Amino acid sequence: MKTNSGTTALVASLAFLSIGRASAHIGYGGRDFGSYLGTPQSNPASISITNISSDFGWAAATDANFGDSHRTRAFRFNLASPGTVILTVQGGPGLLPGVSLYGGLGHLAPVQGSHDAAALSQQYLAGLSGPTKMGALNALDDWAIGNDPTYTIPDDPLSGVLYAASLRYFDYIGNVADGTSTNYGSASGINGDGNADGFITATFNLPAGDYSFFLGGANLASESPGPTWTNYGATVSLTVIPEPSCAALAALSCALLFRRKR
Repeated sequence: MKTNSGTTALVASLAFLSIGRASAHIGYGGRDFGSYLGTPQSNPASISITNISSDFGWAAATDANFGDSHRTRAFRFNLASPGTVILTVQGGPGLLPGVSLYGGLGHLAPVQGSHDAAALSQQYLAGLSGPTKMGALNALDDWAIGNDPTYTIPDDPLSGVLYAASLRYFDYIGNVADGTSTNYGSASGINGDGNADGFITATFNLPAGDYSFFLGGANLASESPGPTWTNYGATVSLTVIPEPSCAALAALSCALLFRRKR
């Protein structure tokens, strides 16, 4: 995990308040591909969504000031064993998609969801070097985000803390973006596909574990001079090719040896 040192100014309070009001916390509702046990056909082949709230949210998070995680949508999956994961996204009208993949998950029920405006998120961001952060999402590196305490009686701090607030960490694995730097900007480390056609695909060789990926718009120019909050859609497909087991490899080796002897 990256351990940036140094201090920077707190993210402007009004900006965080605006984030909190504008969107829900990070969650995976309707965007969970489940656990792959070596039989990927038992899991959803694709998931379609219609609520990506901007066409620039992913690209904005490639800058040194990070981005608002709420302007992307989080997906999750689990690998029970190592495998090759093929991720594809077909963006809806007007969306040039960008995706970043991480090891780890955000906060899950029954605790409160992760969000940029949480006190722990602000504290974490204030401890990072570089410019003032616009949000917690770092599309090109490791990052962390906090949540709020869960009270014994919902929304009643006087009832006592049932679950304390905490940070969740996302370990960066890779990214893919639609188009070229003309679309997503000039940040170092972006893997553009060179063709701004609304479609992206990427392949990752992964160990067993829990994974999240964040999908958003890769049209950086839309962020300024004034963003508009229009919903965009996308269809996401996930294919997992399990890594052959030791027993399977041994059997294959014996079969090849038998054929050579014959």
